[in-house]
Amino acid sequence: MSEKLLEINGLRIEYTSENGPAKAVNGITFSLDRGQSMGLVGETGAGKTTTALSILRLLPKYTAKVTGGEIRFDGRDVMSVSEAEMRAIRGGRAAMIFQDPMTSLDPVITVRDQIAEVLLLHREDLDRANVDAEVGRILEMVGIPAARMHEYPHQFSGGMKQRVMIAIAIACNPELLIADEPTTALDVTIQAQVLSMMRRLKRELHSALLLITHDLGVVASICDIIGIMYAGEIVEFGTLEDIFDPEKKHHPYTVGLFGSIPNLTMDAERLSPIPGLMPDPTDLPAGCSFGPRCPHYDPARCGSTDPVGSAGTPTEIPIARKGQHQIRCVLYADADL
Repeated sequence: MSEKLLEINGLRIEYTSENGPAKAVNGITFSLDRGQSMGLVGETGAGKTTTALSILRLLPKYTAKVTGGEIRFDGRDVMSVSEAEMRAIRGGRAAMIFQDPMTSLDPVITVRDQIAEVLLLHREDLDRANVDAEVGRILEMVGIPAARMHEYPHQFSGGMKQRVMIAIAIACNPELLIADEPTTALDVTIQAQVLSMMRRLKRELHSALLLITHDLGVVASICDIIGIMYAGEIVEFGTLEDIFDPEKKHHPYTVGLFGSIPNLTMDAERLSPIPGLMPDPTDLPAGCSFGPRCPHYDPARCGSTDPVGSAGTPTEIPIARKGQHQIRCVLYADADL
């Protein structure tokens, strides 16, 4: 059995829009081992959720299109398997915790029935007579009393709804768990409880975890490796130590993200936000996508006459490497990380 559970190579995804193709994901490559945790970090619109949806083949059918690259789950090409095979993977071997439990849970179906549906679809070994006992066991795993299984989503608080979402996702002991900003709408105390629970479940289930977030604090508490994503590209990739060590070299965007976070050890009057906004995916800048916002921007080195994807292939920005640590930036083209 291969250690590589998920492999994404040169993935490109476009959305159809009134202004032309919106290039949401532009040639990203990474892999995830069994039992490993990876954080995908970036601003809203970076392409994180699009990447996650593509893994489970949940992209909108008529408006989204994979234009290049491949996604391999346990060695199998996700894009070429039949829909029946994909349904067996989705929810069974790979599951997703969606961003907003308020809209992801069915308001007119009890929590018990929503978890039972997953069990009956994917657990052939489970007898219908034992479904309630299994639903109760799963709810207890996420800190919800089994006695509440017959209640409806509106009877739960925001944090408890998120726990229900996690219960649905882990119902079949998935090998891969994708969590799309699972703590965004929660207060700090409940956020800490949910993260602690996810760490415990990951240990108990031995699942690989792909965590999508914009919160570097969340990533630091749960992830082994990190990908920093900007405008559909992974601009920096490495271990937790590679990304968080201030003594190491970093992409200017990564530096900007850390500069936007309050530092308790430094005396400062204001934070240092990254100037400007994420580029329009229908009109990406030539050369480096971060160039217009970068304090080190040099048109001669960072710019190009060939915008990303204009000729079907992106402008190549060099990637500096040392072990797992990678930075896509001309600043480090000839440097030793």
